[in-house]
Formats: sequence, structure tokens, C-alpha cells
Amino acid sequence: KWFLIQVFCHLCCQILSRVLAFFPHRPVSSEHVPVAAKFGDSVTLPCDGKPYSLGIPEDALHVFWETLDYRVYEFVGGKGYPDNGFQDRAEMSREKISQGDFSLTVHNTTFSDGQIYACYLLTESSRLLQSVDLLILARSEVHSLQSGASLSLPLHTAGPVEVLFDPGGSAQSRRVLLSRAGLPGPGYEQRVSVQNSSLTLRSLTPADQGNYTVRDLQGNTISTVIVTV
Repeated sequence: KWFLIQVFCHLCCQILSRVLAFFPHRPVSSEHVPVAAKFGDSVTLPCDGKPYSLGIPEDALHVFWETLDYRVYEFVGGKGYPDNGFQDRAEMSREKISQGDFSLTVHNTTFSDGQIYACYLLTESSRLLQSVDLLILARSEVHSLQSGASLSLPLHTAGPVEVLFDPGGSAQSRRVLLSRAGLPGPGYEQRVSVQNSSLTLRSLTPADQGNYTVRDLQGNTISTVIVTV
């Protein structure tokens, strides 16, 4: 019986080693550096490669960032290559790279960016330099406006959203200011317009005082704006 247990453990170790060899770039460290950013902002994910990149010419460096699901950015042959929806949104500083700083900056953050990122340096083998846990937070603002003025409400995204107005401080009193189809809600047809990812509510009255919430189609809160009139 003891012999069978030893054989079973040996087989399990072999299987595990093969699985790890098949996924050589997966982060195995639980020491994630927490980083938070507000929706739509830029954020820098830290990665210090100084102890391991000394003496390696810049054009010989091979660094890449990835999540558990996909490659995000690769620096190889002296050039950077963003990938998987990060085109025009992710970059590494050439000046910092020459100093051994492989930090990645992501612009126009979205909720889907909230993941665990891993930074690797490839030499003879793959070395995990840093693991970063990115959290995307909702935005919040407070505005005090006069009657008759207009409220400008940034949507912070070019994608479809809905805007809800809560005058009474409870979810039961919510009104639709902008529908998911991009149309003004009932009673707002003549007062609401959307242009350049910003909603404008014209001719404010004291009845427009309350909380305004911008949400994506998955129900995630992008921003909350408290308005007093």
C-alpha cells in the first residue's frame, strides 16, 4: 500500500513538472504589487529589472508583459510591440528601459484592464521580475451649479453607456437620463445631448439636484456625480 502511494506521488510530480514546463511564462508568485487607477486615467505598472539587465545592450533586451490570458506588450530588438487591444494604449519608456526600468504605462484604462500583470525578462530562460494587481476604480465628482445653467457630464468612454439620475437618494427613485441605446430618457428629450463623449443637460432647475451615475452595459459604475442646484 505504501509503495502504491509513493508511485502515485511520483506520477503527480511528473505531471506537475510537465504542466509547468508547458506554461513557462505564467506568474507563480503570490507577491502582487497592488496598483489602483480611476477609469479612463493612465497608470504605470512598476517593473525593476536593474539587478538582472546590467550589461545587456538595449537592442538585445527581450522584455514582455502579459496577463494570465494574453500578451500585453513586448520589447524586443530595441522596439516595442503592444498587443491584444493595447495598441495606442500601452508603452514603455525608452529612457527608463536603458536604466533597467521596465515599467509599463497603460492609457485610457477600462474595467477589463483590471487584472494581474506579469513582467518578464528573457535571457537564457524566462525570469519573472514583477507581478502587479491592477484595480480600476469608479470616478467621483461634485458640482454646484445655478438654476438655468447646463451640466456637462463626461462619459469617459466612446463606448455605449447609460446615465441614471437619482434625485431621492435611493435606487427606487432612479430615472433614465440616457438609455443604453444612446437616446434621452422620458422627459429629457429636449434637454439632453451627447457630443465628444460628454453629456450635456440644459436648463437646470432645483429638481435636477441629486446623484448622476454613468454605467457601462455590464452595469459597472464608471463615475458618480453629485449635483446641487
